[in-house]
Amino acid sequence: MQYLFQLSRVYSGIQIISIHHIHAEKSWSFPNHRHTIMEFTYCLKGSSEQKVNGKRYILTKGDAIFIKSGVYHELKIQEDGEFFSFHFDIEIPTIYSIFQSVNEPFIFLQNTPFIGHWVETFLSDFGGDFAQLHHLPHTTVQYTVDQNLKMLQMHSSFVDFISTLAKHFYGQQEQQEKSVQASHLYIAHQVAFELNNTSQYNLQIGELAHKLNVHRSHITNCFKEVYGVTPKHYLLQLRTQKAKQYLLETNLTMEEIADQLTLSSAAHFTKFFINQTGVSPSQFRAKRGG
Repeated sequence: MQYLFQLSRVYSGIQIISIHHIHAEKSWSFPNHRHTIMEFTYCLKGSSEQKVNGKRYILTKGDAIFIKSGVYHELKIQEDGEFFSFHFDIEIPTIYSIFQSVNEPFIFLQNTPFIGHWVETFLSDFGGDFAQLHHLPHTTVQYTVDQNLKMLQMHSSFVDFISTLAKHFYGQQEQQEKSVQASHLYIAHQVAFELNNTSQYNLQIGELAHKLNVHRSHITNCFKEVYGVTPKHYLLQLRTQKAKQYLLETNLTMEEIADQLTLSSAAHFTKFFINQTGVSPSQFRAKRGG
């Protein structure tokens, strides 16, 4: 037997949260806030003022804005309008870091014609289904098989769009990396390699500093310059991703998973998982049963 190709596992790890298609009246606003997930907003008509970390941006028809995880932002509608937005989370650390490395939240229409095309196509394909699928946050809904199939199609469309957006941002970052010192790039890539291949999720930066013979603060600065997050945050994403994999793909007990993730107990693992995902390990594992 000869394999023509083989992929042992394909996993996107993309969660889509709080999809909104709204009409908003002038002067409507949402106060300054931040969250642990990322946010994308597209203006279909009208205009709005977005403040991101205190910097003011004006969105008009065809403009979009991307908000990184953990960034303070607020919104005020300047002119009656129509907007499409969604929040999302990515469990693949290398792709997550692409989005967290984005320096400029405002996305110019002329540089990204694919965005408007995708939004219009998405609303054309799925807009009519929103009335049936609509529900309030934190409410339990039992969907039919047909509705679940429709949401799977929606999710596929979101994954395709997010992949394209990530490719766009990555292309920008490759250009930016040309201005990063080669030595900084080398250190950041070496650290990423070490983190991706460790089974010690409590690995200390001091250990990496000793191994690479570089000061720990220099490691952190180089890594954040290239990947947009600290090594500690990157390792946290790896740990969370592995926890989800154990919960969905194995029958390991909470104690056994805690041990695999170098956490002290099942209770410690549960607290860690809730802090990172907002749900308990048992709630997350229940997804496996559909």
